[in-house]
Amino acid sequence: MVTRRHFLQSAAALGLGASLFGGLTRRALGADGTPCRFVFVVEGNCVEPAALLSQAARAAFDSSNVQPIGNQRWWYRDYQHTAPIVVPDSGLASARSLGPLAANGEESSLEDKSAVIYGLSNKIAGGGHYTFSGALACARASLHAPGGATIDAFLSSLPQVRQSTPFDAVRLGVEPTSANSRLNYVTCAYAAGRPAPLIVDPTTAYGNLFASVGTPEQVGAFQRRGDLIDFGLTRTQKKLSCFVGGDDQRAKLIGYQTALEELLERQATLTAMSDVLTTVKPDGPEAIALYQSTDPRDRLEAQFQMARAALIGGLTNVVVLGIGTGGPFDLEFPAYNGVLDGRRRHDLHHESSGNAAFIDTIHDISRDYIALTAGLARGLEAIPEAGGTMLDHTVIVYMGDNGEQHHSTASEWPMLVIGGSALGLQTNGQTIGYPGLTTGGSDHRQVSSFFTTLAHAASESIARFGNEGTSLIAQGPLAEILS
Repeated sequence: MVTRRHFLQSAAALGLGASLFGGLTRRALGADGTPCRFVFVVEGNCVEPAALLSQAARAAFDSSNVQPIGNQRWWYRDYQHTAPIVVPDSGLASARSLGPLAANGEESSLEDKSAVIYGLSNKIAGGGHYTFSGALACARASLHAPGGATIDAFLSSLPQVRQSTPFDAVRLGVEPTSANSRLNYVTCAYAAGRPAPLIVDPTTAYGNLFASVGTPEQVGAFQRRGDLIDFGLTRTQKKLSCFVGGDDQRAKLIGYQTALEELLERQATLTAMSDVLTTVKPDGPEAIALYQSTDPRDRLEAQFQMARAALIGGLTNVVVLGIGTGGPFDLEFPAYNGVLDGRRRHDLHHESSGNAAFIDTIHDISRDYIALTAGLARGLEAIPEAGGTMLDHTVIVYMGDNGEQHHSTASEWPMLVIGGSALGLQTNGQTIGYPGLTTGGSDHRQVSSFFTTLAHAASESIARFGNEGTSLIAQGPLAEILS
């Protein structure tokens, strides 16, 4: 029987490199069991509900809503059902932006490995153009003050998720070209007041993840970084050995020493993984133009390649891919569909009212991002693991960072979920519609309930996630998605 380990070992023995995997990497299984993995693809400034609505789901909602959905973009106010609507085998690829899930040539269908969820709210995060880290934390956040740990930080802190990977999580993304940024500190957080950065410059991301097996210049930079860490650790240890200051200062030095020890251990782990990383590393900045492109879509493709590589290479079991998230959402679309003339996201949404071409383009943009997400899923599906595939042990979540529309009310957060069947998720082609915020009462559910469900999929049986306090409607996971 073929396993992940044998699959990669055979590839290395045959000298098959990045061309075999389309720019992927992976590592052998750890001794502590099959990993469970989580990927969060977050589209800045909304995922419109119509983008994910299949024909079968539309018919089911029409049967109970105040009025048929028709051409409405936001129909959550029309929900009347008081129990979850579950539409099995809902033909997801018929949805406006879910065509990439369908079989196409040699690409297998992902429809029976996916699910769509409607009816979740996240009022605690707020709405508007963006919620900073509130979308992933289910907490109120501001520009410089995250309100709590985001779900990626929570999951990656679990030993059964982290395992022996060198990175707790890999957080990548894109911002507007004009921002000229390398890091985004407003999407993820380790805890209240402790932001966790996304790397929004692909060249920087490549150096952080793959310099140990890169060009001679990149390898040299990796080695110099290790030397600097070692030097700093030696100096810190010497200072501690003769330190006579107060307890607070000693604690700071010990914390600094621990951080340097962890960085040095990561350097050693990456060096030990060099054979596998060399076999399947993605093309780097010196080889392809995506990294330096002024089009955020190109840079995003490079980030997806590295994310896929990081998962299959075993660099991490948790990934976040932010697409103009946390505030800097106003991405440029230089020539999208030939109708935008360089418009940015903000103007595109404002000018879409009554403009069918712009509405179509908004959904086409989501479709394009979902195509990248589907490519990531198929890359994982191609790798055998534990009697199934890596995708069976990986949950991929596609969601917006502010809810359902440009000026969001945070009342509806449509989500696409792919994979995770081996973790107990019923991603079997169904669409689930939970009762709405205004009419659902105690039967309504929140984004935090979905994140609680992911914790259960990771064998962490928590009752709640986030900071909703008394506004939490129901504890525990979502029964309709967790078997």
